[in-house]
Amino acid sequence: MGALAFQQASYDASKRKGIDLLFTSSFNSVSDPLEPALFSYLKGQPYNYTDYDDTETAKLLERATRTFDGTERAKIVIEAQRRWEAENLNIPLVAANTVTFLNKRLAGVVTSFAYWSMPKMAFIGAAE
Repeated sequence: MGALAFQQASYDASKRKGIDLLFTSSFNSVSDPLEPALFSYLKGQPYNYTDYDDTETAKLLERATRTFDGTERAKIVIEAQRRWEAENLNIPLVAANTVTFLNKRLAGVVTSFAYWSMPKMAFIGAAE
């Protein structure tokens, strides 16, 4: 599969027709498990690879987006997660880890997914 076809298959269901397995990585843009859930477990969303459609899960996720209390929001997201996890929608086969070696003399290493699209050594310098 070429790069463009792979990229399109990652977010366009019509481009995944006939594909049984798609090896891809996932990440959150923010440190909140609700963020990827909204793209993955609601009908019609780009990363809902299995066409999952559950009214109760959708109601829970909508409720979570309106809840600003972190503890309450976590409880709602966990309740929704129990629903989609019971369906075995995605089966992770591989965990592709990235390893970063650090020491006390260097600072500025970006250890999140952001390193994918930034100058690799731009922020590294001597630690104070």
